[in-house]
Amino acid sequence: NRLYGHQTTRLIRARPQGTKQVFFKKQYSEATGHPPYLRPMRYTPDQIPNLATRLIESMGRNRTYALLGELGAGKTTLVSEMCRQLGVTEPTSSPTFSIVNQYETPEGPVYHLDCYRLNSIHEALDAGLEELFAGHEGYPIFVEWPAVVEDLLPDDTVVLRLKHGADGTSREIIIPVEAF
Repeated sequence: NRLYGHQTTRLIRARPQGTKQVFFKKQYSEATGHPPYLRPMRYTPDQIPNLATRLIESMGRNRTYALLGELGAGKTTLVSEMCRQLGVTEPTSSPTFSIVNQYETPEGPVYHLDCYRLNSIHEALDAGLEELFAGHEGYPIFVEWPAVVEDLLPDDTVVLRLKHGADGTSREIIIPVEAF
């Protein structure tokens, strides 16, 4: 699995904006434990609005964001704040059972996907996700648990990795260097 990686090959997606999709083995820095083109950042819940603002400003509004992380890592919380900043006024929630939530804003729709319950790419195709990603330039898409739809994701997808902080209250996000 290219997004999540394996213990032995650990592949990740590295796509600077405006370049073709590239997959390659992770090159870890001895000092940080992360590849040089990714930056880890620790944050607390009260810093989520600032994090969302910086991501939208640096990576763009009409992008596809793939959010990786274990349960409770803060994926839905971050997506909810990004949706709010994009103009969504209705309550947001993870579309665990519906797979896709569509929210309206003055600038157009915002899509939030939760692919946890999809078992195959065929289920994603049956749900119409290929068409949704095909028009991704016109609206933001947030994808939680993106592994099953990885082959459908646009080349310029921004991959965000979230995890619990060691202290139990903070979180860590690993983001593309160009985001900050």
